[in-house]
Amino acid sequence: MPFTATHARKCMPATLQTAASRPAGPSRLAVALAVLLALGATMVPAVGVAQAAPAAPAAVHVTATILPPLPGESDSRAWAISERGEVVGTSGDRAVKWVDGVPVALAAPADAEAPFEALGVADGGAAVGRDGFERFCVWGDTAMCATIAWGWSAYATDVNDAGVVVGGTDDEYAERGWYWNPATGPQPVLIEPRLPIGADAENSSTRVAAVNDAGQIAGTTSAWLEDGAGPVEAFVLEDGVLHVLDSPGGADSAAADINDAGVVVGTAGDQATLWSGGAATALGTLGGGVSEARAVNEAGQVLGISETADGERQAFLWADGVMAALETDAGAVTGQVRDLNDRGQLVGESSEDGHAVATLWTLAGASETPVTEPVTEPVTEPVTEPVTEPADGEAVGDADSTDGGSAPDASERGPAFEGGAGSATRVSAASVTAHAAAVSQARFGDGAADHVVLARSDVFADSLAGAALLHNGPMLLVDSGALPAETAAELQRVLAADGRVHVLGGAQAISDAVAEAVVDLGYEVVRLAGASRVETAVAVAEEVLRRNPSATDVVLARADGSSSDPSAAWADSITGGAWAAATRSPLLLTSTGGVHPTVAGFLADMAPDRTVLLGGTAALSPAVEAAVPNPQRFAGSNRADTAALIADQLWIGQPEHLVVINGYAADGWAYGLPAAGLSADFGAPLLVSQRDALPPETRRQVSTACGAAAVELVLVGSDAQLAGGLGALLGDTCTAAGS
Repeated sequence: MPFTATHARKCMPATLQTAASRPAGPSRLAVALAVLLALGATMVPAVGVAQAAPAAPAAVHVTATILPPLPGESDSRAWAISERGEVVGTSGDRAVKWVDGVPVALAAPADAEAPFEALGVADGGAAVGRDGFERFCVWGDTAMCATIAWGWSAYATDVNDAGVVVGGTDDEYAERGWYWNPATGPQPVLIEPRLPIGADAENSSTRVAAVNDAGQIAGTTSAWLEDGAGPVEAFVLEDGVLHVLDSPGGADSAAADINDAGVVVGTAGDQATLWSGGAATALGTLGGGVSEARAVNEAGQVLGISETADGERQAFLWADGVMAALETDAGAVTGQVRDLNDRGQLVGESSEDGHAVATLWTLAGASETPVTEPVTEPVTEPVTEPVTEPADGEAVGDADSTDGGSAPDASERGPAFEGGAGSATRVSAASVTAHAAAVSQARFGDGAADHVVLARSDVFADSLAGAALLHNGPMLLVDSGALPAETAAELQRVLAADGRVHVLGGAQAISDAVAEAVVDLGYEVVRLAGASRVETAVAVAEEVLRRNPSATDVVLARADGSSSDPSAAWADSITGGAWAAATRSPLLLTSTGGVHPTVAGFLADMAPDRTVLLGGTAALSPAVEAAVPNPQRFAGSNRADTAALIADQLWIGQPEHLVVINGYAADGWAYGLPAAGLSADFGAPLLVSQRDALPPETRRQVSTACGAAAVELVLVGSDAQLAGGLGALLGDTCTAAGS
């Protein structure tokens, strides 16, 4: 096999690899990279390359933490770390993600074969790598592995928060780097090498190391000439154009990483090198003849390996013109170092009892809490403004309201959350309309609702924004042309005579006959409708502001999904809508590519202190973020991760309750939207699961809650939505009951 795990997110020239980590049977680019550093020890620095200011050897203290392997395994390796501190790598023959230091095996697609390697991770949590069939793999909403038409062996090295994946593929003689944006095309695009006159295209190569959130790709191109190996050059690919980075003196160069500002690091000649603004800066060594840069963070700090004056290898951190050796209390850091983030965390591996073990090193004085400054799109460690923590049973936010703002007190509530701490109970019924009625019964005593929201039972288009109205009223579901008996019965039970009923959508969504049937029951009907789901959401938002004119936040979600995954249109709206219901904040919809004029007008009139964006750039593009006031993005690597982020960052305090819905089923919205009211009443974040499998992001959230203080879970939906044994699975760190 031409390649091994050396195709990591941070490209590793061969001289400083251990013999065991070098690939067998390398391509000519791999040979060229090996020659590049092998010759480095006898080369003088390239003339014209800016030299970092000489400084006496310095040292930076780090604390080492061993990341445990998966149960039953002894070896592990860490390849990359996100800004959230999530680490990906391998343990035994499985790909693994360490979350808060706990290893979680990444799911293996049904048609894949071990061994698996996770080599790169986005700040939002998506991971990429390869499988034993020599295919590249992506772990996001689902796990998938695929081949590339060119070459024998494919692998993925990095992924950005827009979902752009980069990697490589090789045959017997050459390599090709590639990039793939699932949003714009079904197939990866090969990156062709730069070919000087006389070069052999078939045997020339490109290798890709990393991609930043601006879509710039860093890598290395090499040409094979008639008389042997030609130039090896670091490059940046931007908008499909390959730009070779300057290496004065003609020294060969290789790129290893790129940050969001476009700063590239790697090696030129025998020196770790940084390229910024078109200029190359040699970073020096720790006293020896060779050094290489492995990674660069957003602050411009560079992580790498250098030869020391006594010929040993040692990890270094370069910052502000000074290269400093990394040291622990036990001595020099001599293991593999591969990646770093802005939180002062570095990852790689060290040796313990003859085994390679994934290791996290933390810089002295580094914060162990998540980054709170906004980071380049998408924001995954958002600033959270103080919100009054709810008392038991009170929703987050201002308790005052112009119109029926208070949530029902304990005496008015139905039977939900009666199992006690550490239990898992279920709210379900035989149909979606009966289910919505069951949620209403779980929330409210007789006549206790301030109002009722009616939504269509078979199409979610006009219903998404309605979650924001569920602070003190239930959502009930109706057929487009008829009022179901169970809905009429619950309406009459929960809402006093002359109460207000909000009908979501125009007459094509919910007919005038349904509205008239509600009037005949003795209620006031107010239709909230617009020309599309976007305008309907604005009409709902105006009603939310009428009820809560002191609202300072607005929530923005995507209006449409894709033809291949229509559930993407509602997944973030429901998990974020639960928080909107609790805080009585308007929830708006817009297209992925831009802000709808009606939405823009609402935002201009409201002038919110914060616009909460739900999901990554595949949901709401950078153009949307740039066009709204005071944006703050909450984006995970998938819908389960986004729900967990919302629970962590938007909801305040340690929850005593959690609501779990099926966030993947085609009709999951019909169960999830009414359940947003449960979240509002009890300060209970809403999480998502598949029917039979609990996503690791949801497991982490539930386990954290259970570990800190026993939490009560409510599973929303029947066995068809959430499997019967899932309650025990969810509550495995607590005591599961009633599942």
